[in-house]
Amino acid sequence: MSTFSLSLEEQKHQIDAVNAVVAAFEGIDPNLSESYSNPVLTKDDLEKVRENIDQLHKGQVEGLPAIPFEHRTRQEYGPLGIDVKMETGTGKTYTYTRLMLELNRRFGFHKFILLVPTAPIRAGTASFISSDYAGEHFDMEFDETAVQLEVLSPVKNKKKGRSSLPTALSNYLTDNMFAERQVDALLMTGSMLMSTTMKKSTDQMVLGKYTQPYEAVAATRPIVIIDEPHRFRRDQKQYQAVVNNLDPLAIIRFGATFPRNEVGRGSNKRTVIDYNNLVYDLNAAKSFNSGLVKGVKVQNPEGLSMEDSRLKLMNVTRKPRKAVFRDEATRETFSLTDGDNLGEIHPDFSGLTVRIEKSEDTNNNCVVLSNDRVVYPSDIISSAVFSDSYQEAMIETALLNHFEQEWENFNRKERIKTVSLFFIDSVESYRLDDTAPGYLQLEFQKRLKVHLHNKIEEFKDAKTLREQQYLEYLQYSLGHVEESHGGYFSRDNNAKDEAVQAQINAILHDKQKLMSFEDEDGTPNPLRFVFSKWTLREGWDAPNVFQIAKLRSSGSEVSKLQEVGRGLRIPVDERGHRVKDEEFYLTYLIDFTESDFADKLISEINSGIAVIKNITDDLEDVAEKRTVDPDDLFMELLKKKYINRNGDVLEDTQNEFFEDYPEFAQFLLHGKVIDGTGDGDGTQKKPKNYVGIRKDKYRLLKGLWESINARYIVTMDEVDRETLDSAVDYIFEQKPYREQKRKVHEQTMKRGEKGVTLESGTAYSHEVDSALPYGKFLRLLSTTTHLPVEVIHEGCIREHKKKGLPDDFFNAKTLDAMKRYFTDWYFSVFKSRYSYKKVNVDTRETALTTVDGKVKDSVVRGNIGNWVAKDEVVPDTFIYDQVVYDSPLELKNTTDSGSDLIPQVKVFGKIPRRSVRIPTIFGGTTSPDFMYLLEHDGKQSLNFVIETKDVDSEKSLRAEEKRKIEAAKRFFEALSENDGIDTDVVFTSQLNVDEISALISQVLGDE
Repeated sequence: MSTFSLSLEEQKHQIDAVNAVVAAFEGIDPNLSESYSNPVLTKDDLEKVRENIDQLHKGQVEGLPAIPFEHRTRQEYGPLGIDVKMETGTGKTYTYTRLMLELNRRFGFHKFILLVPTAPIRAGTASFISSDYAGEHFDMEFDETAVQLEVLSPVKNKKKGRSSLPTALSNYLTDNMFAERQVDALLMTGSMLMSTTMKKSTDQMVLGKYTQPYEAVAATRPIVIIDEPHRFRRDQKQYQAVVNNLDPLAIIRFGATFPRNEVGRGSNKRTVIDYNNLVYDLNAAKSFNSGLVKGVKVQNPEGLSMEDSRLKLMNVTRKPRKAVFRDEATRETFSLTDGDNLGEIHPDFSGLTVRIEKSEDTNNNCVVLSNDRVVYPSDIISSAVFSDSYQEAMIETALLNHFEQEWENFNRKERIKTVSLFFIDSVESYRLDDTAPGYLQLEFQKRLKVHLHNKIEEFKDAKTLREQQYLEYLQYSLGHVEESHGGYFSRDNNAKDEAVQAQINAILHDKQKLMSFEDEDGTPNPLRFVFSKWTLREGWDAPNVFQIAKLRSSGSEVSKLQEVGRGLRIPVDERGHRVKDEEFYLTYLIDFTESDFADKLISEINSGIAVIKNITDDLEDVAEKRTVDPDDLFMELLKKKYINRNGDVLEDTQNEFFEDYPEFAQFLLHGKVIDGTGDGDGTQKKPKNYVGIRKDKYRLLKGLWESINARYIVTMDEVDRETLDSAVDYIFEQKPYREQKRKVHEQTMKRGEKGVTLESGTAYSHEVDSALPYGKFLRLLSTTTHLPVEVIHEGCIREHKKKGLPDDFFNAKTLDAMKRYFTDWYFSVFKSRYSYKKVNVDTRETALTTVDGKVKDSVVRGNIGNWVAKDEVVPDTFIYDQVVYDSPLELKNTTDSGSDLIPQVKVFGKIPRRSVRIPTIFGGTTSPDFMYLLEHDGKQSLNFVIETKDVDSEKSLRAEEKRKIEAAKRFFEALSENDGIDTDVVFTSQLNVDEISALISQVLGDE
């Protein structure tokens, strides 16, 4: 039976996005009205929202970053607009689902329209919001308030006679009139918004007086949430229908891509992004750099012959309908119109006809070929790319990539299913009208069988449990090749074939099937290859897509980020848990005509960043990271002619400035997008995102590495009932009761002898209903603290008998306070009442070794550090073949440790990021940074482990960091006592002011 069950967890960037929108409404006092509509926002409310947004723009809201100056734009007319930028794969659907619940809890808003551009996005959104795992996740946080989702879909086979409202629309309009703790959301596509279903009056009257759907929906004063805003430009009819027909209270847009507009004329002409009150900016560079999405490896096999014919589209017009192509060999131009054959230009293109259209993505003119490839002005098409031999080469490369990644993901403690997505030119090449397989599907199946046979041969002598499981998975796949792949195309929405419907359900609605190795009944599930046209190009994604093979070109005007976005999401393991704190890569396989794809992708990622123009605001932070005085750093930059006396970055030396002082830059870090294009002989270059491991150096650290990678658990001293009772009593001693009131702060300008000053105070406070049923209060506190419900209950009785509890004691604010006080008690009582115990488990793969204990050739560079010190000589005693680092302190440690100044260092290296995780009693883990083997008086004598801290003094360490350091010390003490390695292990923390040479001397001196 399958153990797969998706689980959600709060992620900081998603909570920040919700908080940013909520902060925009902070302080409003909406007027409640009819039960079927949202509260009314007064003129004063809207002015308050405007003030709040100004504060958000300037970074004056605690915990939220400022918005770059050039992105602080707003529309002065029309409904209130708020924008949230979140990169593809960072969880927009989760975020706006949570936002609806939060806006309801805080301000009483309960009517929402969710507007999406396509049916696949609608299906994915509906699947998430309606899922059991999402419901369980939000129930706990929002006191069982639920999102009642209605999905408005096209009406099929409508019979003649009386017309009535679609059920989804009727439910949305009337649900909240009879239900409490409910948020109503109506999900629809842009085309559905423009349909006759919304425009035509019906025989059914709703809300007492409305017969036209537009009017009825407008009466609810909905908040409209738009997903993929670049598909709903202001000048398009769908957006105008939202404004004019739905009369929204507000329009909140969530997207990775926003419309771009050209402003100015002549030399002053420029492109600006259409932001309307942007309150949160999680751009692509931040997403990649923070590890919120996968990195990208780009591959494109060379053409089989570089003598292929190439045509460039020079221009295309619709009045008159004309497309001008140029033969790149002869430089001769040719004018074609609808229906003309490209074979008129060159016989290599015979059979391909042209059709002139307007792109729905960019509103620009384009040419659509008879094989459905879209060509934009300046695009070059190559005859080699259309050849069967090149398509076969692409499929072969994709399968090689897939099975290499598949075993790597399979051979883990918790397996990860690997999915590959293929974009193709022609539906018929995969599936014919009668659902029979097309030629491309037959070719794919033939090659898939070959690869499965080869892999089965490779693993036939399986020695480990994982190898045996993988062998069985391969064998089942070979016996069920047709079940190993599936396709989804726009025309499939009307398909009746059961096999096709099963594929649609798995790909579009039940994406858990793409993440699990077994079905619910325990039957093996081999589905892991998905084929589509561009139907899945936006909005759809699956966490476990590790490769996208583009067997068709998308044209130069399609966003590169949108293309790779289908596979950027961080993967989930076989139990449904998001695999965080590791570096994963999406392989993007394209044809050789797009050899500059990686450069364009990096350029697009960086283009969304507001480049720093002046260093003043960041100077102190960067100086602190570099442990130098801000004034000294300023003078250093001035002498190097990177800035002027005002702190402005000089354009002439801007590139050198960001390279030498990367802390000032927010650009994409090295190694997040990798160019793995072909070398010209059909082979692939080794990606540049790996750091080689010097195997002779590793052997010296082998004992230490194996010891610190052993599994340990935290064991707590036994806790008696008296101790548990003391925890509850301690909480009550701290006076946890919090009133259910919200204060409204104000600042008043006062004139006096010293001029105009600001006087701060509290304007008023008002009641907030956050009461919780007693049983639920106990259950929530027990879930967080792990105190038994009866212990908390009896503690409440004791306190009530002693002092009495206020009538409104059991509310959300009091609950939060009790949680905090329990944490304080827990750390105080148990800070020394725990120990580490080694657990005997099977040999497993580590960051530096394979599952059978062999040293790997390399490790992902991003797991060692984000920066490469190209000018530094790699120390002889260093375990890696490159100097890679994350901070100036780490770079200094590496260079100093390899110098003659510290001869005691026999070998050392950075511990790969989060590869060694020491469990702590307060949840989570801590990870050390460096490992050393030291010698003294010519004898190997000590293993030394360091955790670096980016602060100057212990006083600057947060309490949590101090607890982690203490836990690490206890762990390594236990390791030295119990593991039986040849030499002791000493652990220490290192602050910015600590020299590595001094720490080593101190440790050896204490021997």
